[in-house]
Amino acid sequence: MNHALTVSRRSFGLGAAAFGLLLASGCSRGSSSSGGGLGSGSGKLTLAYNSDGPHKTWAEAVCHSVSNVLGITMEPLPVAQFSEMRSAITEHTLLGVFRSGWSADYPSLENFLNATFQTGASANDTQYSSKTFDDLLAQAAAATDPETAYGYFRQAQTQLFADLPGIPLWYQNGFGGYSRNASNVDFNWTGTPVYEEASSSANGGVILSNLAEPQNSLLPTNTNESNGGRILDLVFAGLVRYDKDGNVINEVASSIETTDNQHYTITLKPGWTFSDGSPVTADSFIKAWKFGALLSNAQLGSSFFERIKGFSYDEDSELTGLAKVDDLTFTVELTAPASDFKISLGHYAYGGL
Repeated sequence: MNHALTVSRRSFGLGAAAFGLLLASGCSRGSSSSGGGLGSGSGKLTLAYNSDGPHKTWAEAVCHSVSNVLGITMEPLPVAQFSEMRSAITEHTLLGVFRSGWSADYPSLENFLNATFQTGASANDTQYSSKTFDDLLAQAAAATDPETAYGYFRQAQTQLFADLPGIPLWYQNGFGGYSRNASNVDFNWTGTPVYEEASSSANGGVILSNLAEPQNSLLPTNTNESNGGRILDLVFAGLVRYDKDGNVINEVASSIETTDNQHYTITLKPGWTFSDGSPVTADSFIKAWKFGALLSNAQLGSSFFERIKGFSYDEDSELTGLAKVDDLTFTVELTAPASDFKISLGHYAYGGL
């Protein structure tokens, strides 16, 4: 995970499988003092962090360092729950600096750059906007081979370093403790335990894991933070999945075919069912994606569908790029070629309902 401090409105940071950032809030003093936002308008710079996670020690150290070096007063601002802090960040009511982090949604450099820094992206917490950066992302998305795409992504990353919309803090590795009761424990490409492979000789074989509270109810298209996302990854099977090394493996899909990286044909494996026994069909994905993309539904993960023809950030617009062929087959037309589209389909936002 990547960790950073963020100051709303403009961010000071960057992010790999995970990173940390300091970001600055763009809420005005007036809106904070009158509207119940988090933070202080007293002239002190505050660093907000969720106290239900292990952040107190480093947050206090950062505040101490900034105060000493810059000669200003910076104080920690503990927020009881992660969900409360995320709501304030999403609604842009947090005044001051706040911590942020990014765990990759799927194993592609595009995910670190697009989802967190593209203009209007759902996880662009600081509302950073750069035409140069956006244009480079668009050129990468249109590339027909991975090497060309990564060339543009590297240029986009260079632009981020020039603008510095977030203060990078560290890259976080996976960590764990040892127990004789646990066996077959491994970590995946994001530094997260491979829960489904682990086993225990205690608790009736049940593996327990402690997480912070998710921000929202567990709807795939309305989750854009890691705690809810980790649960959704365990609950929903995707068209594809990622093995522990980040390799893409077909799961619900039997094949995902394209000749131009813009028009895709997706065929499902027969026999998949939901927990109530109803079959998983092409409509399960088509209807779920259309719901997630529709502006009036205000889904936090709507940006995952922006590459599909018919998507709009300005008005309700149906995804015309989705078409059912038969019960187990549907096609997807993108607005432009995207060589990493198949890779992205392992993200829970693309789950069927």
